[in-house]
Amino acid sequence: MSFVTALTLFIGLYLFSGFLDRVRGVRQLGILLILFLIFTLMVGSRNPVYWIDSYAYAYSFHETTNTLSTFSFNDKFYAYSEKGYYLLCVIAKTIADDTFFYFTFIAALSLFFVFYSLKKYSLFPVLGLCIYTARFMMARDMNQMRAGLAIAIIIAATTFIAKKEYLKYIIICILASYIHTSILIAIPLILFNMLPIRKIHILCGLALAFLAAGFLGGTIKQVISNFDFVQELAKDYITEGSENAWSNDLSNPMIYYQTIILLIFTYGEKTFVRLTKYYYTIRNAYFYSTLLLIVLCVYGTVAGRTSTIFATYEIVILPLIIRATKKEYRVIPSLLVLGILIVFFIRNFN
Repeated sequence: MSFVTALTLFIGLYLFSGFLDRVRGVRQLGILLILFLIFTLMVGSRNPVYWIDSYAYAYSFHETTNTLSTFSFNDKFYAYSEKGYYLLCVIAKTIADDTFFYFTFIAALSLFFVFYSLKKYSLFPVLGLCIYTARFMMARDMNQMRAGLAIAIIIAATTFIAKKEYLKYIIICILASYIHTSILIAIPLILFNMLPIRKIHILCGLALAFLAAGFLGGTIKQVISNFDFVQELAKDYITEGSENAWSNDLSNPMIYYQTIILLIFTYGEKTFVRLTKYYYTIRNAYFYSTLLLIVLCVYGTVAGRTSTIFATYEIVILPLIIRATKKEYRVIPSLLVLGILIVFFIRNFN
């Protein structure tokens, strides 16, 4: 699919999402099921030649992955180290030693949890899907497949945080870490949910994070870089040079993008809390994500990997911001979000 065609279809879905999201009940489930099938096949049918990590995953699948009849967790496999993900690859290869099937199999698992979250948390799941497509899908499901699946599982599991069923959440985090190690960073969200976080705490937290990143970045880097877990995260996913992991600072525009969204979502508390019962869980998760992005900004890739987990909640937050705007002015945030998503779409597609 050409870039122009893909972008045109994306914009069309975004503009049409308002109509689709007005449909409720069984019809909405039908729409989401059709979109799930379309997106799964679209992700599964991509050409790995044009997606760097996908090419490496395809090579690993064909050349270093065994079937259930011959596999062992002591097998030497290429491009990743998580044995849980390897088991999924073994299952897929046992069924069919085919790139399309492999990509579609992983895409179906990942997007199942994404669509579950859209249905569970979002008032406007189709609009949320548009946000996920431009902001996350191409970087995750079409490239960093392990991260895409693991993050999708964790986002779906944060319903246990809202219910204060913390043991279930921890167990799921541990299991998901066998797909992608970085998911362990999601466990401290429990602490954020236990604390009575208010607006003033978020403001102070952001201020301290900026101060720490600006004046103590070198010290933080020196201390944390001694941990093997951080060194593992500092390596790029598969093929890029690891020096990129240390290349960013407070000039990263994503820091200010997330900070603005967090502040809007925080100061609209009285409105948003009436629209979703998951408001505090989502806000706290996004607050945690933004703190990680700021404090670890000197780590570049590390900051991106850790913060992106709960940044996924933009699929819920941005539609809520549009919904909370008065009807006569709602077109303004709608077009603004579309413009931002087009930028993300172009950046991730290329």
